[in-house]
Amino acid sequence: MQDFEFHEPTRTIFGRDALDQLSKVLLQLRVHSILAVSGVTYPEELGIQAKVTAVCDEQGIDLIWSDEVRPNPRLELVHQLVDTAREHNVDLVIAVGGGSSIDTAKTIALGVPYEHDVWDFFQRKAVPVTALPIGVISTIPGSGSEQSDCAVIQEGRNKVFFENPLILPNFTIINPEFSRSVPTVYQSSAIADMTAHLLEVYATDEAPVDVTDRLIEASFTSVLIYGRKVIRDPQDVAVRSELHMLSAVTHNDGILGKGRIPDWVGHKIEHEISGLFGLIHGEGMSVVTPAWMRFVAARKPDKLVQFATRVFHIDAVSWTDAEIVEIAAAELEAFYRELGLHTRLSEHGISRTDLEDIAFRATQDGSILLGNYLQLNTADVVELLEYAL
Repeated sequence: MQDFEFHEPTRTIFGRDALDQLSKVLLQLRVHSILAVSGVTYPEELGIQAKVTAVCDEQGIDLIWSDEVRPNPRLELVHQLVDTAREHNVDLVIAVGGGSSIDTAKTIALGVPYEHDVWDFFQRKAVPVTALPIGVISTIPGSGSEQSDCAVIQEGRNKVFFENPLILPNFTIINPEFSRSVPTVYQSSAIADMTAHLLEVYATDEAPVDVTDRLIEASFTSVLIYGRKVIRDPQDVAVRSELHMLSAVTHNDGILGKGRIPDWVGHKIEHEISGLFGLIHGEGMSVVTPAWMRFVAARKPDKLVQFATRVFHIDAVSWTDAEIVEIAAAELEAFYRELGLHTRLSEHGISRTDLEDIAFRATQDGSILLGNYLQLNTADVVELLEYAL
């Protein structure tokens, strides 16, 4: 087990009446000016915008609301909203929505007190020393950004992640009823993202930790169960509650990754795919994850064999290691299909001629290796992606 430090500062308020606690939270934070960021219609349709506005009016808080966030959030919007936040002396940024809104809010919170371009942090040119506090009103379970120290922002075709404890949300409000109106493709994509988080943390052998192995296996099993259930009945609040809990656990400041070295190859490759072709992140993960499993199976299958036998209950006596992982990859692919997701690049209009560009971008023109469990060069990434055609 690797040495580690764990601190979970995010206050999580969960339940059908969770938003009623916002007034108390804002009083405790002594907030004077809030910037709220979201997508277009759902905050108003769900009554969230009216509730936040009423609380702010009651407390004399200046509220600025931007509903311009879109999937694969852009740096241009962040720049605009950093300026807006400075003009209004904002002292809290609230995200309303899922991963895109939360990532936008986190990046704004970093940018407001920084005198240069916030993109410096994502380019590893600077390290932040402070950030505005961040709040989240979650409307979709999946990305785990409501509990994590990570943000992903796109500049042009470059989609880049940044991790720092300063952007752990101060509080997260989760009413599982809010996610009942989420379009199926977004919910399905978020579920696929959860499976990828779990698998890419699981793939480690430098410092195995049996406790988190088994926590990941149990969480993955729950994702399979409740992912299927939510597609069959999107209005079931009990099912959505389970998914929201899973979302908080699977990417919760790395709680399942403590004491181990995660891999993260699939996410780095997918960021290039969605950056180039505009896929929702989880749509890309449903393509990349089975391909990654098949690529690994031929080279270093041990950890995935353990995963396959424990989660999918595949008979290890009857099959070779590579066959065991192939069966698990096929099972996972079938699960994504049940969710209504594509599992092939060609289904997104991406062809063999695009693979080299994706691979070179992922490896920074061949200057770096991707991954920890199994390190990949540019040629390896191309070969992995060929499994996804």
